[in-house]
Amino acid sequence: MLKLARWFSFLSTYLLIIFIFPHCDSEEEQAIEDDSDSSPPPDTSDTPERASENFIMPFETCPDESEWCFWNANGGCVPEGERFVDWGDCPTVRTQGIPWTASVNPAADSDPRLSDPDYTAELTWVTAQANAAACVCCHSSDTGSANVFDISVGPTWVSTFTNRGVMMAAGIVTSDELGAFRPEDNHGFDRYTTMFPTTDVERFRRFFLEELDHRQVSQEEIDSVRPLAGPLSGNTVSETTSCSTGVGIDAQGVFHWKGTAIRYAWVQRPDAANPGIPPNLDLPENTIWQASVHHENPAIPPGSLVYSAKPPGAEQTYPAEDAGLPTLTAGETYKLFLLPDHGQYLLENCTFVYPIDTPD
Repeated sequence: MLKLARWFSFLSTYLLIIFIFPHCDSEEEQAIEDDSDSSPPPDTSDTPERASENFIMPFETCPDESEWCFWNANGGCVPEGERFVDWGDCPTVRTQGIPWTASVNPAADSDPRLSDPDYTAELTWVTAQANAAACVCCHSSDTGSANVFDISVGPTWVSTFTNRGVMMAAGIVTSDELGAFRPEDNHGFDRYTTMFPTTDVERFRRFFLEELDHRQVSQEEIDSVRPLAGPLSGNTVSETTSCSTGVGIDAQGVFHWKGTAIRYAWVQRPDAANPGIPPNLDLPENTIWQASVHHENPAIPPGSLVYSAKPPGAEQTYPAEDAGLPTLTAGETYKLFLLPDHGQYLLENCTFVYPIDTPD
């Protein structure tokens, strides 16, 4: 039943966003776009290999044959000049994306700009930047998975972007919800502005801004672009409400909620921002406690999670276990935020007065 519920959650995500973006990055939130109303349906018959049905948290990899390490995760990069496909574990990265494929938009047969050495020099640099990032795990046929656009299709690969995709690559349409590593922890690659991580934000933006000019995209079209949809952005902007009766934490520290099993739980101050995707959005300021379930372990059903430094079936991931358990004060109001998994719609985002009455 949990597996079936997970697929229904992904299906609901698809129905809300496929006309906006088709993609990978958790989702790249389907970060990638689609301006038309003719997007193909998801293809689940040939799903690329995934290391788990569940989201695998980012982890650092240090290849024996190199003198450097990198983040094996969405948004992670290998050093400039290297290719992520040669070093990374794409089946793991794909756990942070949607488990289906979307057809690659057709590439242009030719482009007159390819005879311009200045353009081809910039295209070569942009292509190398893209190939250094884990984005290739879902957007390059070299990795066995290309969705919406294909970095490895050839010199006209940029033509497989929709206009919205070009805007996201240029940083005109925000992709903040996709998360980002600090450049100093990511071989200098910065993803805080553009959809792709890059070592030179302004140079990268300039290339895609010029692509918009080449396509003669009007300011009116740019201004009309809708914000991101789907769980990553939806959860981020979700309004915190008062918990319904019986939802919250009781005097024994037992969590109570309505709905399916969860893999992530937060207890926060009432004014805390909603948590987002790791590595930089999952622990907002004023988070008191956070617990997670390892991707190899079963999710926790309602009434089975306990507020503890060592919660059964889960791990206290904030604060560190050796820091102890933050004390909850009777009569104080706290915020409860629960997720079935990263990339899925939240189950609870509400405030309660601790402790709640134990449900019958």
